[in-house]
Amino acid sequence: MRIAEPLTFVSTRAELVAAGLCNSTITRKMHRGELVQLRPGIFCPSSIYNSLRPAERYPYAIVAYAKQNPDAIFSHRSAAWLHGLSVIASENLVDILAGPNTRGRAQGIIKHYTVKPSVPIAYISGTVRATSLLQTLDDCARYLELSESVCIINSALNRQLTTSEAVEERLKKLQGRGARRARATLPYLSSLCESPGETLLLIAIIDGGLPRPAQQVNVVVGGRVYRPDFLYENEKVIVEFDGHIKYTDYGPTDRAVISERRREKQLQNQGWIVLRYSWAQVRNHPEQIAREIAAMLELHRGVPL
Repeated sequence: MRIAEPLTFVSTRAELVAAGLCNSTITRKMHRGELVQLRPGIFCPSSIYNSLRPAERYPYAIVAYAKQNPDAIFSHRSAAWLHGLSVIASENLVDILAGPNTRGRAQGIIKHYTVKPSVPIAYISGTVRATSLLQTLDDCARYLELSESVCIINSALNRQLTTSEAVEERLKKLQGRGARRARATLPYLSSLCESPGETLLLIAIIDGGLPRPAQQVNVVVGGRVYRPDFLYENEKVIVEFDGHIKYTDYGPTDRAVISERRREKQLQNQGWIVLRYSWAQVRNHPEQIAREIAAMLELHRGVPL
């Protein structure tokens, strides 16, 4: 489980004392840089925390708050992460539910106020509480930017945690604040997007007014089976996120990487055009991507190949 590692390494002061450390030892370890204090009274070994990339520190922020506030209910992005979904937020802000009468702020915390007497809750790893999967998808669709919420929902669909029909039915019934924003996600939903990058690429294609391509369709060339992210079969145009053409009958990953150029050459020899886009491109230049794909489709439309 994704949360197992931070649960292992993040400790309260009481847990460290129970493990044999006295308060003065804890203080000395902090001064020597051996412990990082994530929140007041919540610690992690520096050797672990400092080795993490910024995005990898997000679960530690969630667990630190959970250890400090055992009754917390995580929601939105944080709940999505706890349910194993893909979250693309650039800041490690922790989302929690809060009652209408609660006050005060906490660093790195976003409070979402609710007047509901209760919301569906899931227990993650037996102790950490989060909004249920479907409630989380509703909340993300209502309040997050479209690209973020669609990545989260498509992640749930791809992992077969729910179905497009179930999500569509719920979002169409939503009322009140954020309902229109939530329903705006519907044209972009796909269980075939295997990564946030593929979802962002699909959004760029649809927003660019292009025909919706086929996804994850096998293409056989030279006896080999290729499975591109997006495919325009009539125009023989393949669109890939990050240039990684998936395969079903090649060997280990290192061999596949070495053979990537050869496979792309085989596709080109059979008249296929392969367009590849990086994370930076799908995140920052979706309009340019759509223009390039449109130009290539126009170039190959009606041309015998």
